[in-house]
Amino acid sequence: MIPAIKQRNLQNQFAEQMDLGNRYLLEQDYDAAILAFGKAIEIDTRQAESYQKMAEAYVGLGDYENAILTLEKGYEFTGEESLHE
Repeated sequence: MIPAIKQRNLQNQFAEQMDLGNRYLLEQDYDAAILAFGKAIEIDTRQAESYQKMAEAYVGLGDYENAILTLEKGYEFTGEESLHE
């Protein structure tokens, strides 16, 4: 079991990366958003929102193939139905 302090630290890191990615999305800096959401996914592969947001960034770049792959990967790791649709 992960000690509580380490778990909290990972949660904070995840939240920071998500905030960063969301800010980049708003600024339409899609490459930077993809990197931030990718780091969030590395920290916690079970959070569906990070895959959804990363796919949004790929759509912003017009890279629909990677958007679909990201959603499929997210569904595989999270089982979140909204990613499968």
